[in-house]
Amino acid sequence: MGMSKMPNVVNGYKWELYNVAEDYSEANDLAARMPDKLREMQELFLVEASKYNVFPLDNTVIQRALTPRPSATAGRDVFTYSGVNVRP
Repeated sequence: MGMSKMPNVVNGYKWELYNVAEDYSEANDLAARMPDKLREMQELFLVEASKYNVFPLDNTVIQRALTPRPSATAGRDVFTYSGVNVRP
């Protein structure tokens, strides 16, 4: 994480697999015992990530954190609020 290039999505990370219906605390990693299920989930991830245009993944945490974001209030000094005002 940080400024480095993203590793390969499937083989560049240590993937973990949990059955949250039975192990809500994610204490029991099933990846080593269920490699076929892990591969199935990896393939599903790739399909869904492509479908929703999340590629390329971005590992530049510092640059993204420092990048200015659009603001709805920048340059404004008058704000009009409508509706009921309730006093305590």
